Amino acid sequence: MKPNIIHLTMARDDDYKKHNVGCHTALKINYKRMKIIISIRNIAVCSFLYAIILIGFTGCGHRETTNKKSESIRAISLIPSVTQIIYELGAENRLAGCTNYCITRPEDSIEIVSSVIKPNVEKIVCLQPDIVFASMMTQAQDLESLRKFGINVKVLPSPKNFSEICDQFIEIGEDIDKKKEAEKIIETYRRTIDSLSLETHGNNSKPKIFIQIGSDPIFGVLPGTFMEDYITLTGGENIIKTDNNGVVNREFVVTCNPDYIFLVMMGGNVNDEIEQWEKISGLKAVREEHIFAIDETACQPTPKSFIKTIKTIDSLMHIK
Repeated sequence: MKPNIIHLTMARDDDYKKHNVGCHTALKINYKRMKIIISIRNIAVCSFLYAIILIGFTGCGHRETTNKKSESIRAISLIPSVTQIIYELGAENRLAGCTNYCITRPEDSIEIVSSVIKPNVEKIVCLQPDIVFASMMTQAQDLESLRKFGINVKVLPSPKNFSEICDQFIEIGEDIDKKKEAEKIIETYRRTIDSLSLETHGNNSKPKIFIQIGSDPIFGVLPGTFMEDYITLTGGENIIKTDNNGVVNREFVVTCNPDYIFLVMMGGNVNDEIEQWEKISGLKAVREEHIFAIDETACQPTPKSFIKTIKTIDSLMHIK
């Protein structure tokens, strides 16, 4: 009796030919029709050889995504604040790549795959992520290129208030199978905000507050942004009322005459900026010595940064 024979055929991959994208795009592979004839008793060897050939030619293997264990989830963050959230959730082992602006631990050896706005599509594809977190700043054509490779791309809008920050935190937690941990963390943060609101509730007077971002030009916190919650949740009033581009001059601030000025310098010299304001002796914030510098993490829409910032502002406003 003749042994059973199996014919395995490997043909040119039309999708690969169309996009010509892989870990080594410089290689021009001429797939020739191949026939491997083996007996059934050697089928395991054949399957192994086929996998080696496929990975060797393309430089990127295929990952099985069904019935995936949570520990094998691979995420890529193109947003520095999302990277911080993944770390806070204790899921840094699931972070396969991030931007060159993200803060990570060196020992984690997380691959740099992007600037803040320009991702390296080829590099991301080769890392075979299960999900890519992107911002509204990421170019649409790059997002579409990633989706063509079957990658789940989630574009996250900038949260407009503390509540949206919390919701987004839990959503990210769910995406990386850390929802329970995320909900527990948010419950604690919300209690902190509730206690802060109770302390400020009932105050008849609302101090006028100016939160300055940078110095050349000077930006102010706009209405309808999460940073305005630093003001409203501490019982204050934002001196900026209109939703413009946020650029203001010192004359505008002097006219509004705020009770407090908080400086987020974004790398600028805070002492020089305080000296500039102190030259305007008629300013109430100057007379009362209510000009303070706060950390640049105030601009990060993460629950941890938000709580840290609002507690700092609240304590500075209640210095006796």
